[in-house]
Amino acid sequence: MTTEKDLLTEVSRLQAENEALRQAMADAPASPPRPSRVRAVVVWTLIVVGCLAASSAAVGIWARTTALDTETYVNTVAPLPQDPAVSAALAQLTVDSIFRDVDAATEVEALLPNELSFLAAPVGEAVRELSVEGASRIISTDAFAEVWGSLNRVAHAQAVAVLTGRGAVAITQEGTVVLDLTDAVSVVRTGLEEAGLGDVLPPPSEEGAVVVLFNDTQLGFLILTVDLLDLLYWALPIVTIVMLGAALLLSTDRRRTWLGIGIGLAIAMAGSLLFLELARGAVVEGIEDPVAQAAIASVWDQLFRNLINLQAGLLVLSLVIAVTAFLFGSHRWAASFRKGVGLRIDSLRSHDRAVAVQGDALGRFLNEHLAGVRLFGVAAAIIFMLWWPTLTMGIVLTAVIGLIVYLGLVEVARPHRPVASAADIEVIDLTESEESEAEEATAPQPS
Repeated sequence: MTTEKDLLTEVSRLQAENEALRQAMADAPASPPRPSRVRAVVVWTLIVVGCLAASSAAVGIWARTTALDTETYVNTVAPLPQDPAVSAALAQLTVDSIFRDVDAATEVEALLPNELSFLAAPVGEAVRELSVEGASRIISTDAFAEVWGSLNRVAHAQAVAVLTGRGAVAITQEGTVVLDLTDAVSVVRTGLEEAGLGDVLPPPSEEGAVVVLFNDTQLGFLILTVDLLDLLYWALPIVTIVMLGAALLLSTDRRRTWLGIGIGLAIAMAGSLLFLELARGAVVEGIEDPVAQAAIASVWDQLFRNLINLQAGLLVLSLVIAVTAFLFGSHRWAASFRKGVGLRIDSLRSHDRAVAVQGDALGRFLNEHLAGVRLFGVAAAIIFMLWWPTLTMGIVLTAVIGLIVYLGLVEVARPHRPVASAADIEVIDLTESEESEAEEATAPQPS
């Protein structure tokens, strides 16, 4: 018979064994993560890196195709003189250049009798305002547009040559890189003289009209920036394709991976667009002159329009990818949606599916290489958008609609049921007579 002492001894022994096991488990090395978990971490890391590379690659593509391409740049800035904010700022700049050496009040005072010299200041201010208004109208003319295009073409070609190390630059004695606006000011001056203000305008300045772009200290930073943008243009698209392609190859659930790629790209592009908007606000708000502030805002919108369209297009495309991947998920309403689409697709196909599928080589190919066929459509849509030097929302919509139509045609063309083999098809002998059918009906059935 077990005594109370024996029970206490047994309890003490069990407690000691429990403590020993607990200590052994604490001292044992941690087990390595399961391979599936490691693979999932690698796949999602590749997706994050690929999406970040894609958003940066968009900046490199814009820099190479717009900011550093002279013809595209000239076409981009060509409409700026027609913008009221830009024309007002250019008018103020040119009038300031005309009256740089002599004030308008001084010119007016020289034309007035001594007894009316007190009117020189208000009349001079009025002359200046009339000059700005007249210059604004002149800047909107075709004559100025031609000069504006030529000026930007020459200046941009020289700047690109310097920043890429393929040419020299004219630097003033103060060590600054300047833009010569003498021809533009000359056109405005001629228009003001024809408008009847020639008597109050001072003689043309022998130094011409120049605007400081940057100094020799900033030049080194700009060259480094251009080199970096060139690297982004060439390297990051490759990095994006390699990272996202590797994620799809390593993934055990490609539908979920496609969903992650779509959402990741959408977040990256939305973040880039938000950063551009914040940078625009910081640049514009840092300018005190309201006229110059409005002009810089218009110039920013025009210059970065292609980049914004590119990122917005990739954002829409990534959302299409995410929604498509989500529709192929296991959710009840997604399954119901696929079932409804499948029924409509089946209604478009032949009623004799066994015969139709057996002879459908295209359908078998699509089923065997479905992931690659879909990836080809996505890549083609992206290449189509990147092909155009100036990306517009029309091009983006064309790419997205084309991708949707392409994926829809793939779904219609591929069989949604397994391909039937010859052994699976019931063979019916149409030569049997009615007597043989009756004999089969009355024949005793095996028990």
